[in-house]
Amino acid sequence: MTSKTPGEIGCIADVLKPVRTALAWVIVLSVASNVLIFVAPIYSMQIYDRVLSSRNGTTLLLITLLALGLYCAYAVIEHYRSHTLVHISAALDAGLAERAFDVAIAGAVSVRNVDHAQAVRDADSIREFFGSGTVLALLDAPWAIAFIALCFGLHPYIGLFALGSGLALLALSLINNWATRGTLTDAARISGQSFERLAASLRHAETARALGMVGTIRGRWFDAHRRALAASITAAERGGTIAG
Repeated sequence: MTSKTPGEIGCIADVLKPVRTALAWVIVLSVASNVLIFVAPIYSMQIYDRVLSSRNGTTLLLITLLALGLYCAYAVIEHYRSHTLVHISAALDAGLAERAFDVAIAGAVSVRNVDHAQAVRDADSIREFFGSGTVLALLDAPWAIAFIALCFGLHPYIGLFALGSGLALLALSLINNWATRGTLTDAARISGQSFERLAASLRHAETARALGMVGTIRGRWFDAHRRALAASITAAERGGTIAG
């Protein structure tokens, strides 16, 4: 296993530094989002404790409006949480893509018969990871079990309601997959074409550098890369809206 030089470590730190605050903000939003999930059981408890015993219509109206307001806040938080991750992925791409391209070109000149385009693929994988729903799922997963268990502890019917809501979210996930599949396929196709062109260019990197064509090759690759990124962002934002 090779060790990273101080320069490489510094490069990684420089790329991550601009998004640290945004990542921390996503964590804060995730906590708020998961706390707001408890609106449903608390609302049910208030109905049983305050409304049914007093038969006060004003109390029912007020707590219902409060619950609706909190659910609207929940939708807004979900919207901005997913969009923040999309922009984090774009920021990481801006910091990594061109550097990865330069590393691939330099490696192709110095070492032949090696797939130097892997560096570009790795940078793309990092961007896709943060732009997908994987990060949100990891942040939400610990809350799901605790939430359903607590709901069943309050009352079996409330637990069943929570479980049914989970199934509804699963259905929305399937809808999300259907709504974004075409755009993601286009992004993958454009990205694959850009990688093929990059690999072909890297096989003749020394000649390209000698002829001063690296800038032209970079421009063509980066144009395809930006189109793939735009399609990926469109799919991620559409999926985030459905999730919200």
